[in-house]
Amino acid sequence: MSRIRLDLVGAVWIDGVALLAGDEVPEGAVVGEHVVEPEGETETVEVVETVAGDEVPEGAPEKPKRGRPRKTESE
Repeated sequence: MSRIRLDLVGAVWIDGVALLAGDEVPEGAVVGEHVVEPEGETETVEVVETVAGDEVPEGAPEKPKRGRPRKTESE
């Protein structure tokens, strides 16, 4: 059974299901060869999920507030 190539960034949608890098292509599904990992070249990859902003180095300045500043009564 073929797998989605490991260097794919994004997702391949098949019948409403998103397949990500390394996922097995369901039996009978038709996908382009450019999306499938070449036979015999699969390897085990550790997937690490991070959320932007989780890692803040020590001593880093505080994040700026988003949006425009509030109007004050004097304006």
